[in-house]
This record gives sequence, C-alpha cells and structure tokens, in this order.
Amino acid sequence: MGQPGWIRVDTVHQGDLDGQKGVYHINMVDSVLQWEVVVCVEKISERYLAPVLEEALGMFPFVILGFHSDNGSEFINEVVAKLLNKLLIKQTKSRSGRTNDNALVEGKNGSVIRKHMGYWHIEQRHAPLINEFYRDYFNVYLNFHWPCGFATVTVDKKGKRRKKYETYQTPYERFRSLKKSDRYLREGVTFEVLDKVAAYKTDNEFAQMMQKAKDKLFVTAQSPCVFPSPSRGEGSPAGQSCAKTQGRVRVTSAKDGSASGGKVLRDGPLTRALSAKRTACWTAGRGLSPRGRGIKNSLWS
Repeated sequence: MGQPGWIRVDTVHQGDLDGQKGVYHINMVDSVLQWEVVVCVEKISERYLAPVLEEALGMFPFVILGFHSDNGSEFINEVVAKLLNKLLIKQTKSRSGRTNDNALVEGKNGSVIRKHMGYWHIEQRHAPLINEFYRDYFNVYLNFHWPCGFATVTVDKKGKRRKKYETYQTPYERFRSLKKSDRYLREGVTFEVLDKVAAYKTDNEFAQMMQKAKDKLFVTAQSPCVFPSPSRGEGSPAGQSCAKTQGRVRVTSAKDGSASGGKVLRDGPLTRALSAKRTACWTAGRGLSPRGRGIKNSLWS
C-alpha cells in the first residue's frame, strides 16, 4: 500500500430543466484508501467553488499531497491553483480525452453519487441543504460504515498484471491497517477521535440514519424531476417527468403532458415513489441491480 493523500476529483451535474441548471456535486476520492468526501455547490464558478474546495480538503483526516482532476476549467484556473499552492498541494490533470486517467473517481460518480442522488433535476437553491446532509451523514457513512473492494495485484511470468478483489474494508479500516498510520494524520487529528466516530453506531444503524436523513432531504427538495430515459441514460426531452398531484405522483410524457400508460404511483411519500421509479428505470434500461449496500479540522476535533 502506498501513502494516502493523493486525491482524485471530479464534478457531477444534477441535470437541467427548462434551461435551468441543477446543483453540482464535487466528488473527491483518495487513490489509496478510497476515502471519499462529497460536497455540493450551486454553480461551478470560481466564486462558489474556491471556498467549498478548501472546506472539503479540510474534511480529510490525513495530509493532502496531490490534487488530480480532468481538464475542466472549474479546476484548471488561477484561483484553484493559488489555493492549492497555499496549502502546499501538488496539482495534476488528466490527458485530454482520456477518462481512464481519472477512473477511480469516475466509477465513484456512478456507484455512489448517482446511486444515492439519482439523475433528476435538483434546484440550485437546495445546495446548502444537500451540503449539510453530506457533512453530517453521507461522508461519515461512506468512510466509516461502507466497505470498498481493494485489489490484490499479481504479475505473471509474461508481465501481465492480474487483479483480485478479495479484501473488503471501510476506508477507515484501511487507514488503520497502514504501517505507522498515525504519521499520516493531519495536525490536530487523532485516532482516538476517529475511533469514537466509527464506534458511534453500527454499520446498519448508521445506514438507517443516513437513509432517513436522505428521505427528509428529498421531501424538502420537491422540485420537478426528470427521470433517465432507459435508451439514453440521462434525463432528456425523450425522458419522462413527474408531477405531484394530491399526494400522488403521476408519470407523464415530457412532450405532450399525457399520462404514460395512465400509471399513478400512490404508495408512500414522494421520495419513495421517486425511488421506486428510478429503480425501475435503471433495472429495465441499464441492467443494473436495484440492490445496494464543523468543517476543516473542527470536523475531527
């Protein structure tokens, strides 16, 4: 195992609706531990992004050494470069057109953010609420209660590399398994504090807490939604929209507003109906299984 602190970064956009942009999720994953921090911003301009990036980097309990992103202008600019220089963090970027250069975080975009936040449009005004959910529940769940697969790499006589995923640990368990892991901790952070965070609830108990908080968040953010089209994968004019009517959710066509097969989702609150429809879209169109399993240093002090 190598030294933690080499961060992979990417942006996930939460869809457009009627010409209006949705929120943006900033996904940051350590390449050694798979320690993940997700934050949300209204826009990806320098004004909004710079303070959130500094805040997110402070959420990692270990020293950050590198910051790797794609060629997007939200990260490759003077403001971000100045911030990283101030924090003594080396900045690198992927080659143009080579998404595999940032494969780890690209995979996490789908398996983590899209899985939990979906594809539909969420208005920008809800970014502070989403950030609060990420800080208090989601990031803690991902790093202390959600196991990740870690590959064992072997090289045969011909030099061919083979990967086997036989080790599954939470990022925190992986961190603790490093030799002399305390030397990687950032100033003011101790394993005593981190152990208390990990032991606060069992994995299942905290997963239930996180899910309840997410349901509450989605009820609050009851903006019009666009479901992914099974054929196209993303919300589009060919997709379907939803409208809440008298406690029910009716699936309608985005083109003519007519009911899609006259189907009405009656059971449960809005979020349950949205979750059921999203699962149906993913299972039918993508072949995916519906199964699943303060800031800066003050966060750990």
